[in-house]
Amino acid sequence: MNAKLLTRLGYIVTVALFSGTMAFCTSAAYAVGRGDNPGKAKGHAENGGPATPGASGTPGNPGANGRGKLASAMGSLNAAHASAKAFENANPRSRVGSLAAYMEALVSYENLDPLYHELEAELIGIKDEITEVEGKISNIDRAIAEIDTQITNVTNQYAALDPEDEKYQNPDGTASYEADKAALESDLARLEQDKAAWEAEKETLENDMAGLAEEEAKTQDELDQVTAELNAALTSASDNLKDAANKDSEIDGAVVSAVNTLLDGKSKDFKYTDTVRETEQYVVDLFNALD
Repeated sequence: MNAKLLTRLGYIVTVALFSGTMAFCTSAAYAVGRGDNPGKAKGHAENGGPATPGASGTPGNPGANGRGKLASAMGSLNAAHASAKAFENANPRSRVGSLAAYMEALVSYENLDPLYHELEAELIGIKDEITEVEGKISNIDRAIAEIDTQITNVTNQYAALDPEDEKYQNPDGTASYEADKAALESDLARLEQDKAAWEAEKETLENDMAGLAEEEAKTQDELDQVTAELNAALTSASDNLKDAANKDSEIDGAVVSAVNTLLDGKSKDFKYTDTVRETEQYVVDLFNALD
C-alpha cells in the first residue's frame, strides 16, 4: 500500500504523538486537486523497515544469535508460536486472543485493499474525464468568441450599406446594393447558426460536467470512507499487538515481521501476503506512538 499508507499514517502518528489521541484521516487526506490523488505508501523495506523474511539475519533465516536476540525482543509476542487450534479457541483477553484479533484486523485491511485501489483508479479516471471536458469547453468558448467578432464585423458592414453610395450608381451594374446586402445577410445568418451549434454543444458538455462532478464527489466520499476503515484496521492491529506484547518498550519491524511469519496460516483467512508485509512498518510506527 504505498503513499496511501504514508499519507494516512503520517497524519495518525503525528496526532498520536502530540495530542495523545488517535485519529483517522478521512477527506483531509484527499483534499487535493484531481492530479493529486494520493497513492500508496512505499513498501516497508523501502522505508527503512525490515527486509523480507528469509534474508540473512531476518526472521526467515536469522542464524543462532539472531534467533536468540529476536526471541528476546519479541517477549510476550512469542505467543505467536501457539498452534492454529489454540488461536481458534483463545480467550479474547489472553495474549493468543489478542494476536487472533491482530490477525483479524489485518484480514479486514487486506479485504478492503482491492476496493481502495478500485476507487482510486475510478477517481483518477473521472478527473481525467473532467479535464478533457474542460478543455473542450475552453475550445468552444474560443470558437464562440471568434464568431462573435465576425458577427460584429458583418453587422457593422451591413449597417454601413448605403444604396446612395457612389459605387452603386454605376450604370453598368458591376456593383449591386441588393446583392451586397443579401450576401451580408447570408453571412450573418450562417454565423448565427454556427454560434448556436457551438452553444448547444457547450450546453451538452456542461451537463456532462455536472454529472461528472456528482460522480467525482460520490467516489471521493466512498474512497474517504474506505480510507477511514483502513486506518481503523491498522490502528486495531497495532492496539491488539500492543495488548499481546504487554510491555511499554518499543518494537521494530523485525519483530512484527517475525510475528507475521509465525502467524501465517494460523487462522483460515490470515496469510502473510505482500499486502500484510507492506503494513508492517506502519504498524510499528503506530505501536510505538501509542501510550
